[in-house]
Amino acid sequence: ETTPSTEFEDEDARIDAASFFTRAAGQTVEVDGRWNGTTLIADEAEKAQLLIRDKPIKWVTRIDHDFQVSVPYYVFSIVIGNLVRNACHYTDHGSIEVLVGKNRIQVIDTGIGMNEEQLGKVFELFYRGESGNQSGKGIGMSLVKRFCDRFGWTITLDSEPGKGTVATVSLPEASIIERSSS
Repeated sequence: ETTPSTEFEDEDARIDAASFFTRAAGQTVEVDGRWNGTTLIADEAEKAQLLIRDKPIKWVTRIDHDFQVSVPYYVFSIVIGNLVRNACHYTDHGSIEVLVGKNRIQVIDTGIGMNEEQLGKVFELFYRGESGNQSGKGIGMSLVKRFCDRFGWTITLDSEPGKGTVATVSLPEASIIERSSS
């Protein structure tokens, strides 16, 4: 059951999202230079770990390849931040892994997972999973998908109820920088 305050909060979220998408539609996005994507991934992973500090979850961040991207910093932050926060919100025990490979980022969790119907809706604006997690407004994954589409990235989700989810972002335009062996 919704209360009047949550109805207003939900409406505010819808207005904010509609405003954002209206502004973003068809506009040229300013790129603020090439920067190291793995630095942001490590920062987002570190922030997200605060969400699981009281849960019996093993966290692994493995960076096999450094890379640079030419997109606005906030875009990459939104994509990675949403994926790792969702893993934290929907995992109560087990593990979360953030793996950075050649032109690919994976967030792998042992959380509640999703069925085929949920997977089909997860990128819809305002869709929220049926787990009872009330922390989000149903905007994040829609943003993730729109940004991935806009910048030529591919996002895929593989999930099984009770076993977890693997979110994979493929970045075909990323410039690979081999890590030094020091």
